Amino acid sequence: MCNKQFVDIYPFLSEIMPLEGRTFEEILRIGLARDAYDDRLALEDSEAWFKQRLEDHRNPPPEPLEQLTPGGHWIRISEQRTDDGGTAGIYSDVTALKQAETRLLDAVDSIGEGFALFDEDDRLVLFNQPYLEYWGEIAEEIRVGTSFREPCALTWDAGLVCDPGVDARTDREDWIEQRVRRHLAASGVIERTMPGNRHFHITERRTKDGGIATIASDVTEIKRAQEIMRDNETILRQNIDDLETTRALLQEKSDRLAELAGKYAL
Repeated sequence: MCNKQFVDIYPFLSEIMPLEGRTFEEILRIGLARDAYDDRLALEDSEAWFKQRLEDHRNPPPEPLEQLTPGGHWIRISEQRTDDGGTAGIYSDVTALKQAETRLLDAVDSIGEGFALFDEDDRLVLFNQPYLEYWGEIAEEIRVGTSFREPCALTWDAGLVCDPGVDARTDREDWIEQRVRRHLAASGVIERTMPGNRHFHITERRTKDGGIATIASDVTEIKRAQEIMRDNETILRQNIDDLETTRALLQEKSDRLAELAGKYAL
């Protein structure tokens, strides 16, 4: 059974009424044949999409699914098995919410610095491209729902840890726990050195709902400029010392010449 709102979401259903007695698999096949689904996988490999959707229907995942229709509408699907072995589903049009998320992501991407938002369970809600660049080689493993602990573990396992003081004696779990604790503390600015001699200032703050907002600022060029300034300062100090030494030598020679001139003066 279904209501009118369900049929409104998938207009092709009105053409095959009544739906009573039809299996979910049958309805799904008809929808595919009528191009009722605009998900990327449905367009690229309809059979793979069909198998995945059927599996998700039979064994509903804990998180809702999102589906795109040809009209550009986003549908959020929450399904649950019933006590008698059936499946109950709630299909919600979340197009306005997705559009708002897109605008938010566009704004976040325009920041120019890495940005990420974790929920109260410390799982990623959203992030921008510079945040992925912060993680470097393991960036492809970062996705919505990832906990902060996961990329930390991947960084260690990939041999990408560049923290001062970390060596063969450092315990993997101790290092990960330390990173997670500092992340959860969400206070102050932390400086991190990443592979490729890249340097970041990480600023983390708690949100009102218990999440964590993270900003990763690439300060590599600033650090390099500081190193150049320190090198130049060292060179300048050395030059000054050399000038002082030279001046002292010249003064000494001048005094000796003056002394000699005095001895042989007429």
